[in-house]
Amino acid sequence: MTNLSNYVNYRPAILLDLRAIQAVDTANHPDPKSDRWWTHRLAMDSDMNSVVHVADHKNLRGVLGYAVTTWLTENTIRIDRMMIDGKVRRIKLASRLLLRVLADKPFEVTRLVYTVPEQDITSQLFLKSVGFEAKLPLRQNAFKHTETGVGIKFEWNEVQDEVR
Repeated sequence: MTNLSNYVNYRPAILLDLRAIQAVDTANHPDPKSDRWWTHRLAMDSDMNSVVHVADHKNLRGVLGYAVTTWLTENTIRIDRMMIDGKVRRIKLASRLLLRVLADKPFEVTRLVYTVPEQDITSQLFLKSVGFEAKLPLRQNAFKHTETGVGIKFEWNEVQDEVR
């Protein structure tokens, strides 16, 4: 399975990727988003602050994962949603997808934030392994599809990362 990672392309998504992204979303996320939600984020003229990045296989022409980001303030990008297909996890696709997001970010952006469900230990461990830190407060009712609905906000700060 590690040879697969040699054939993955990381790029901004286009509207033609819609069905492939939705297939990954529906198969791997407990709360899949609607056609309208995805179309709005993939339409270039609708919201210039929102970008969808994908990891796609060069030969199979299939989307293996995605990251949806929104530029919130002068120096902050929020990761709205991120998913790697369960069949291809553990080969660093998510880490490389985050590197692509960082490579494409505007120069003035120094901070990424991402809120994950309290019960999603796998995502929390992944975020910690790539330099994110858990921050308080916890967000109530952030995830209606979970038992408690509580989300933990994680933050990556470029300035702090350089100091370490």
